[in-house]
Amino acid sequence: MNNSGGSASESGTRVAWLALRDLADPVLDRFAAQLPATDADRAARFRRPIDRQAFLAGRLLLDALAAAAGCRSPLRIDDTGKPCFADGGPDFSITHAGGWVAVALGGAARVGIDLEPVDRTVDAMALARGVLAPDEHAALRNAMPSARAAQFLAAWTVKEAWAKALGLGLSADLTHARLDLAASRITVPDDSDWTIGLYCPEPGLYLSLALHHPDHSPPPPIGFARVSWAGHQLRFDHASISPEAANRSATSARSISSNSSSSAKIAADAAR
Repeated sequence: MNNSGGSASESGTRVAWLALRDLADPVLDRFAAQLPATDADRAARFRRPIDRQAFLAGRLLLDALAAAAGCRSPLRIDDTGKPCFADGGPDFSITHAGGWVAVALGGAARVGIDLEPVDRTVDAMALARGVLAPDEHAALRNAMPSARAAQFLAAWTVKEAWAKALGLGLSADLTHARLDLAASRITVPDDSDWTIGLYCPEPGLYLSLALHHPDHSPPPPIGFARVSWAGHQLRFDHASISPEAANRSATSARSISSNSSSSAKIAADAAR
């Protein structure tokens, strides 16, 4: 990859996403053949092809981002069941839904990422109980019925990303992370220790990123890239996107400066 070198903590947080339709099965099959046995076995256990594809695409993106940050450590599972780098490298988060996959490499921050297609069919009012705070629930109830699913999914991605960055997953009290779409505002406990944004990186796609940088340290810079497969390598087209909603720290977070595109040869040999 032709990104600037240096450690992940120096280069800030990197976020990359791709559409599964952009990766042909032979690319993922050959990448799977390069994985450690434990990861290859895990990929093989998925019953649905799309779940296997999403898992492999997430690992492919992670390997590319980690290599660019100078991290080539194998993965292990920590005591909470969360994948991490064996040598204690930067935190990362992987998410997939609706044929999309996204990865965030956190640099010096704890990171969580989540995405959802806006047009996903959900019973928003039924799912809202125990997930939305009272003011969010009232806003959802007052919304047009046709808009409720998208409004709920926006809040859901924010809460999921925040819970992942905490390392708690669905055991977290999701009502503590609140989204006010009308005010484009996100609030969480200890707000100054967080950078959280809700983005629409593609038409019809919500993506939320949560960074935990405690002790009131400055918000880390963030770089976004849309990824596709070009020839025998991943192509990263760097994007400048503004949040649809954010907490106060996110509004002052810097973007990582980079060229408009770069390539990663992480799977080039395997794809030939």
